[in-house]
Amino acid sequence: MFAAPLFLLGLAAAAIPLVLHLRRARHVRRITFSHTRFFDEAFIRSARRARIQDRLLMLLRMALICLFATALARPLLSVPGLGGLTGDRRTVAVILDDSASMSVVTERGVLLDRARDAALAALRDLSTTRGDRATLVLAGDRASGAQVLFDPPTTDLDGVRQAIRGTTPTGLATDLDAAVAAGRAALGQASGRRDIVVVSDLQASAFAPGAFEKADPSIGVCFVSVRPTETEGAGNVSIDAIRFGAARPMRAIPYTFRILITNHGTAPVQRAVQFVIGDEILARREETIEPGRSAIVRFVHRFAEPGWFAGRVGFDPAGQDGRDVQPADDERHFVVHVGAPLEVLAINGAPSRIPRHDELFFLRAALAAGEDGVGRPIVDQIAPTELTTELTTERLEKRPVVVLANVADLEPAQVALLERHVDDGGGLLIALGDRADAERYNQWVGDHRLHGGLLPARLGGRVAVESFVASIDSEHPVMAPFADGRLGYLSSVRVRERFDLVLRQGHDPEGVMMRDSDGRPLLVERRFGKGRVLLFATTVDRDWSDFPLQPAFVPTVYRLLTYLAGSGAGRADFAHTGQIVTLATSIHGAAAHRVVCPDGTVLFPEPPSDPSQRGMVVSTTEISGVYRVERVDAAGGSLVQLFCTNTPRRESRLDDADEATLREHVGDSNLVFIDDGTDIGAAMQTARTGRGLWEQLLIVALLVCLIEPWWANRLTARRGNAPKVATQAQSDSREAA
Repeated sequence: MFAAPLFLLGLAAAAIPLVLHLRRARHVRRITFSHTRFFDEAFIRSARRARIQDRLLMLLRMALICLFATALARPLLSVPGLGGLTGDRRTVAVILDDSASMSVVTERGVLLDRARDAALAALRDLSTTRGDRATLVLAGDRASGAQVLFDPPTTDLDGVRQAIRGTTPTGLATDLDAAVAAGRAALGQASGRRDIVVVSDLQASAFAPGAFEKADPSIGVCFVSVRPTETEGAGNVSIDAIRFGAARPMRAIPYTFRILITNHGTAPVQRAVQFVIGDEILARREETIEPGRSAIVRFVHRFAEPGWFAGRVGFDPAGQDGRDVQPADDERHFVVHVGAPLEVLAINGAPSRIPRHDELFFLRAALAAGEDGVGRPIVDQIAPTELTTELTTERLEKRPVVVLANVADLEPAQVALLERHVDDGGGLLIALGDRADAERYNQWVGDHRLHGGLLPARLGGRVAVESFVASIDSEHPVMAPFADGRLGYLSSVRVRERFDLVLRQGHDPEGVMMRDSDGRPLLVERRFGKGRVLLFATTVDRDWSDFPLQPAFVPTVYRLLTYLAGSGAGRADFAHTGQIVTLATSIHGAAAHRVVCPDGTVLFPEPPSDPSQRGMVVSTTEISGVYRVERVDAAGGSLVQLFCTNTPRRESRLDDADEATLREHVGDSNLVFIDDGTDIGAAMQTARTGRGLWEQLLIVALLVCLIEPWWANRLTARRGNAPKVATQAQSDSREAA
């Protein structure tokens, strides 16, 4: 491929030395000798050598002309990954990484600034008059999918360039797999040359093995890396997680925050960690973290009043040694909903005058053991004979958590009352037993009930078993401390009898919090409006299991009930950036809502994509921070709840994918890899048009220019002495005769 192919016409000038050589050969003067014995063998060999040298000199002069003509035509070594100077219309999809890792600050500047320059360089040779098109795809990991800013690709190249310049770092992780797939879809069946240019720091965590489809031979893929060097990438320390000491904080009770910090560098570092609620710094701890290791810093706080609280944990710049290249992971946000002392309304299905035989005996004992003298839990009991008169709306409003312990059945009006209570944000724990009627319970489920009914699962038969708790959902906020044994182990619990729980069609299997050794569900959860329902397949006393006799019983009961007490608060405090956050709403809370983002932007939640689900959906969560949900009313906006998002932990790992990994993902056919360099624009030019060879050709031509006159002069001088040699030879011959 040539950038200026018209100069190739100069190759015809290479015929001039050939013509001159042939013409000179035709005008050679012939001399006739009577005898040739005076010419010895050396002289004959010299004549033959002269003819060969003349031809080589002719070829050298022809090569000199060819080198100059070819160099002026600017030959290009074609690169298979991107469209060259073919004159065809081009369509380019620029994939720009806008994740949190692109905010890394190096000695050569912020990575995203360099990435924007490279993305602009990818569009440099596009022409509107030729009909070239372009689109921009942002590679942040968004649950809603890769963000394609121009679909279909547009001829407004200035608009695409402006969008590139306006791209800012987000708190998102990176998903290059989805971005490349979106780029291919955007290119579609566009005519002419189609190219994808990926500009990223190419974190290894941005690739899922096998996620890329094999490259389409008609689409070129170019990866441009702006990753920091090993020296620039050293010294990153991140705040990876905030772990809560309990499912729900309560007023005046000490609440523990555990902060996980990781040193990704190669040397020990010291960091001062600040604990902030609102705008007030409440505590500060200094910690030394060894290279490649993590440390946990603990903060304990007592909340004086109930309500919503937002806070953060971050590094104090005044208390750190060394340079931290990644500012996006230097702080982490949290929100908590602080409740009043735990209040439970318990419906005792099997009361007894003998305390140890009473259905609620162990439950009461567990709550009494769980309190620390401040904010004593309140357990309000109703017997089955009192349900009609005592189970009222007013009583439920004072007791956010309801426990049904081995209750035979409820009247339809009582079920409807509980449905509304949970729908408005209350919690319900249903523990079964010998008095529970499976057939009557299953009538609580169906299209005739609110949200399809309270039960997370239908009740099957009552079975006698010899099993134990075999697995728990270690990611659940209630079960997490039992996964590592911090609050005991549930695997020691033996179950002798239980109900079979049949998960309802469409029920999320992740709602199973506990299973026995037969693989059957023991504890199942379901969101119901703003509240939650937990269904326990066995009893809360020792009739069907030895659970109440195990050390893990007290913390389990306390965490389950405090978790249910915070049902209306939701669990959005565990969300990460880019995640779609679903905010629970009751069927009665149909008022308009708005969401105020950390940067002050106002969003309006959308309904779920599935019409069968209730709630509000917030799909724009790209900024790390605290989001405020308000109910829009005549007074402006009253607070409903807070939630926060944080950057995923994988953005703190700055290790990158090499060229071999990229070829494994994409394939070899049309892949170009441009590693980090001082002039990315020049590298992009090479990737688009090919590698220029004219400089090398001019160097060779210069050498030929030096060799040709030197060799020609030397041959002329040697041949000027040739007659003298011949004459001397003839004289010697005559003297000998």
